[in-house]
Amino acid sequence: MRYSALALLRGALAAHRNWPPAWRSPEPKAAYEVVIVVTVAGPRAWRWLEKCGLDSRLAPSAMRHMTMRESVLDGVPLRVLRASFSGELGYEVNLPSDQASAFFERLWDHHEGVGGTLYGIEALQVLRIEKGYLHVGTDTDGTTLPQDVGLARGIERKAEDFVGRRSLLRPVALEAMAVATLRYFTPGGAACARPPAASRR
Repeated sequence: MRYSALALLRGALAAHRNWPPAWRSPEPKAAYEVVIVVTVAGPRAWRWLEKCGLDSRLAPSAMRHMTMRESVLDGVPLRVLRASFSGELGYEVNLPSDQASAFFERLWDHHEGVGGTLYGIEALQVLRIEKGYLHVGTDTDGTTLPQDVGLARGIERKAEDFVGRRSLLRPVALEAMAVATLRYFTPGGAACARPPAASRR
């Protein structure tokens, strides 16, 4: 589970505060001053949230992946997104920032029954990479082509012209793929994240 603040509007807010006072009405608040996002992910994510009293309408059987529902927990309004950054069952619970500590404590009161634990951004990135989820801008740059990262099928079927087609037909784009994924195997044949000790020299 990850506990983080929404801070997506920080840059926009700073620019807005530089506007003349007459343009700033009402005075904006940073997203992280208003809303907190608590992410619960893993195979038992729903069991954990269910133990905390969340509405059964949010269960995986009732709520499809990448959908959002509004709910209430003890009078606190929630906006719940069923999403996953790591490929596992996951929920992002958005709630008023002044209620976040109480919600987090409630989660923690039930963590042992489901084997819950905290994890950070590094673990989240590793889970994402293991799942094969591409993060555009982190795993790619301006030289990355769709075929370099397994996304050529999205453009091969397009009969009509589109912005960028000319670049994909240039000789450099038609050369063999320059990006490679390395997989290491132990002497027994099992995949592993790092080279086996015997081959690290």
